[in-house]
Amino acid sequence: MSERYTKLFSLPKNLYAEGSPVIIEAGVLTLDNNTNRVFVQLKFRNISDKEIKALSVTLKAYYVTGKEASEPVKYQYLDFCSHIDEEFGAKTPILLHDNAVRSFSVHVDEVVYADNTVGEVNLDYSESVPEQHLLCKTDGWNNDTASEFKKLTNDKCVYAVCEYKDLWLCSCGGANSLVRDKHCRRCGCAHDFLESITPDKAQAHINDAVYDDAVTKMQLNSVDGYDKAIALFNSIHGWKDADDKAKECKKLREELKQTILEARQAEEKRRKKRNKKIINISSISAACIITVVVLVSVINSAIAKNRQYTTAMEEMNAGNFAVAYSGFVQLGKYKDSNEKADELWKSGKLFSNVEVGNVILFGTYEQDNKSANGKKPIEWHVLAKEDNKILVISKKALDCKPFNTVLIDTTWENCSLREWLNKDFLKTAFSQHEQDLIQSTSVSNYLGNTTTDKLFLLDKTEVENYLKFSDRKCAPTAYAIAHGAFTGVMSEKNGEKTCFWWLRSRGLISSSASYCLHNGNLLDNGDSVNREDICVRPAMWLTFD
Repeated sequence: MSERYTKLFSLPKNLYAEGSPVIIEAGVLTLDNNTNRVFVQLKFRNISDKEIKALSVTLKAYYVTGKEASEPVKYQYLDFCSHIDEEFGAKTPILLHDNAVRSFSVHVDEVVYADNTVGEVNLDYSESVPEQHLLCKTDGWNNDTASEFKKLTNDKCVYAVCEYKDLWLCSCGGANSLVRDKHCRRCGCAHDFLESITPDKAQAHINDAVYDDAVTKMQLNSVDGYDKAIALFNSIHGWKDADDKAKECKKLREELKQTILEARQAEEKRRKKRNKKIINISSISAACIITVVVLVSVINSAIAKNRQYTTAMEEMNAGNFAVAYSGFVQLGKYKDSNEKADELWKSGKLFSNVEVGNVILFGTYEQDNKSANGKKPIEWHVLAKEDNKILVISKKALDCKPFNTVLIDTTWENCSLREWLNKDFLKTAFSQHEQDLIQSTSVSNYLGNTTTDKLFLLDKTEVENYLKFSDRKCAPTAYAIAHGAFTGVMSEKNGEKTCFWWLRSRGLISSSASYCLHNGNLLDNGDSVNREDICVRPAMWLTFD
């Protein structure tokens, strides 16, 4: 049986005309062998800054001799909605009048945007956007530096950035306006930042990471640590003072070996001498020795708890109720710690002396991903204090959830994450009394209705107003990591890898949401609302009397 369709002609890929709101990614002329009719299919990509709902084109058809057919074909793509950077048109056939034509060209006449504005395009499409080269195969780059480039940007960035006419092509492959787009609308990376990462800078990041790892191994003060540090320093020969550090490690390693040897020899002498003196008291049981060790451990633990209890009492007497409460909660059943914590709780003054910048304990949630040992107290960073209430945000990212489970137009008002925070998380993390202290708050929603919530996400403006840049970098809990949190980036806080975390602000398009990057920068353009590796940092207002 013969094939039903025969492809007669294809346009060059990615045709573009300067100033155009679209790229023609593909175009084919096809013969339907059953009807003997020919038709054209075009695939467009919206590269404008608006959603497109209609597009008018004119097709010029040509015979096999190159002679133009008598009548151009005009066609309108109607009743669709193409978001920014989305494809459209590929499944729509345009029938031609003359079945003898064997090639065609495209002229875009006008475009109608979702806001009902009309753009007079009037452009022929005859030149292709140049094909991008993989970064690892570009002059000056190699697999290692290209991989480092991805770590500094994101996993989608694999191509060399280039410019064509009035466009710049991002490392992720997205096409952007040189005049309009400072950030790539597909992946969110800044144009200037991408251009600033040279092969030398990427290699410097690699070398710095190796250097830091070597210093860490060196600080272990062990023979194995020095051996590993020497190997790492040698691998970055000539970088900073790596060569001097390697020599220092060799010297310290030999000194440590000598010290160990002398200690072993001295211990052997003491052992032989001791064996002669204590041979008659060898009846002392090993159990007694173990008992002494355990007793010492218990005593030390008791001393530490008593010290913490004394400190909590001093804080309570000084009026630092939240600090005292945290101390008593951590002590648990020690002495009357639970009673003291409950006393402070019921006083209604728990947060009255809390100041902006403090960290408090409030509620519990699974954090170490070890359910057997129970939920742990949640640490909250105090962002603001007004009258009888404080604004707090979780110090760590507590969970990993999509902003919305389905990729549709979404606002904070109707997203699944808002529902989860104010139902499941609220009941899981807080007792009824704790829930009573969480204030129902009027939450503004850009391009959506204002909502009333106990728990919410910060928006872009609130992050900029309340959080210092260093506090925007956030590490996820082990539980959040186990549930998909992305930490494959070269950014750390207090020795822990940091993550992305959602804001409630909408992204560039209606099916996206903004979030904070691992390095503290805010990604205004956002990403798809159903992305599953971005974390959650709940925020809330707590009241006190």
